[in-house]
Amino acid sequence: DKFRTALLGNAAPMAVRLQILGGTEFASKGYLEPLKPEDVGYSTEDFWPGAMKAVTWDGVTYGIPTNNETMAFIWNADIFKRAGLDPDKAPATWDDVVKYSKQIHDKLGIAGYG
Repeated sequence: DKFRTALLGNAAPMAVRLQILGGTEFASKGYLEPLKPEDVGYSTEDFWPGAMKAVTWDGVTYGIPTNNETMAFIWNADIFKRAGLDPDKAPATWDDVVKYSKQIHDKLGIAGYG
């Protein structure tokens, strides 16, 4: 990791783009200076709360989110229906995913999750 090496060599850059979890690691060790969206002409409200949480350590914001991912769980309604499950009702828990996957595998002979 280039940033970690630069820190150890006392040659850290003025600005760095970090993976989402790296920022809190380096902030917790005192390697980062606070930086809020407002410092560069944006508003904190321009970003999703979860994205801001990822660049915040101990109540202090240390960066500006540059990438956001929206995770989604998608199910195949046709497979649900063929396996005897309600095609309009998504699994609500991971236990449901395991249970429904077993039912899909047992009835249709295909993987229920993957």
